[in-house]
Amino acid sequence: MAFSLLFFLNSCNLIGAQKAGELNNKGLQAMDNGELDLAIDYFSEALDQRIIDKSVKATCLRNLAIAWEEFGNADSSRYYSLAAAEMIGEDTYEYDVYMADVSMIDGDIPAAIRRLENAKVKGGENMEVCNLLGLIYLGEYGTDYIDYEQAAYYNRKAYEQGESRATSYLLALSEYYLDNNDVALEIFKEMQVKYPSFIDAQYFEGVIYLENGEFEKGVSVLEDLKTKDASYVEIVDQNIAEFDPENFQEDDLSLEMEVEE
Repeated sequence: MAFSLLFFLNSCNLIGAQKAGELNNKGLQAMDNGELDLAIDYFSEALDQRIIDKSVKATCLRNLAIAWEEFGNADSSRYYSLAAAEMIGEDTYEYDVYMADVSMIDGDIPAAIRRLENAKVKGGENMEVCNLLGLIYLGEYGTDYIDYEQAAYYNRKAYEQGESRATSYLLALSEYYLDNNDVALEIFKEMQVKYPSFIDAQYFEGVIYLENGEFEKGVSVLEDLKTKDASYVEIVDQNIAEFDPENFQEDDLSLEMEVEE
């Protein structure tokens, strides 16, 4: 699952913009809670306001695009990303970010990277650019682009600029893939407190316990996860079997018998 970073809006005194900002921020909260339908409603309602400032409207359009992307509707996501880019105008930091979104939806990752590098020149290593580059280098858009060191670099910078469900999750994944299990574990545990509906964090907590040799603790966490969401049953059972000490003992016994023969 891709986790693109949503844009925040500061309060603004322009007509309609303040209300749009409030609705936008409610949409952000709904996204963090995993309430995609509600988030889409909030972002859509924000766009219904009389917004004079183009940057405010473009921000709402981009956030709506991200909500649709997480919902699994690539066509709608692409439509609103293009609308955001058209609204903000070319030769801007935001334009390159929005068009990078489009390139990623289209599967043209080299073009997305070029756009994001251009955005860095114009606006620096801001949270949005770091978030998208972090996604790419985690392998979200193809294994050819995996570079976990790069992913960790960008996801750390994104997290430092703003803690959210997206930045927390991507940083935790980066640390996990670099075998920094203790660091990743702490982030995943914190996420379960802040974002209880996002249960992938519990899955990774359990897996890390298994990998760290804390088998019983890992099993307890993962068995609890199975009761919350049946879709995890198969993968959890595979993980537990893989790290079950009894299986290792059986393998060792089989090896000894082969040697004696």
